[in-house]
Amino acid sequence: METIVTRTDLRNAIIELEKKQTIEESGLRNQFHEAYESIKPINLIKNSLKEATSDFDLKKTILDSTVGVTSGLLSGVLLKGIVKNPIKRFIGSVVIYGITNYASKHPETFQSIGSGILGFFKKKSSDQTSEDEKASQ
Repeated sequence: METIVTRTDLRNAIIELEKKQTIEESGLRNQFHEAYESIKPINLIKNSLKEATSDFDLKKTILDSTVGVTSGLLSGVLLKGIVKNPIKRFIGSVVIYGITNYASKHPETFQSIGSGILGFFKKKSSDQTSEDEKASQ
């Protein structure tokens, strides 16, 4: 800053400082609004989902975990519904734990099995619809 000698210099310096203050205040307000918008819960969730869906490794991890949990649940439903004896039920729980653990470490095996089962049912349903069409003609 220059040395202020006269009243005119003082007024000019004050006007320049007020302009500078207005510009800095506007920038500070903009930064505040950006920060405020970024910490809103909906924006936090939205940004987290964007990051999660853009990361391939995370998608694979989520899919692998889902396969493991689903296979554990299905095997649990199958084994617990059949077995009434407490000892056999305990052994079934250990087997379920083992299946879930294996499925979470080797999901590709269960994915291929699931794809095969879905393919079988799709083939069955397409065969059934073609038989229905032939019968109706």
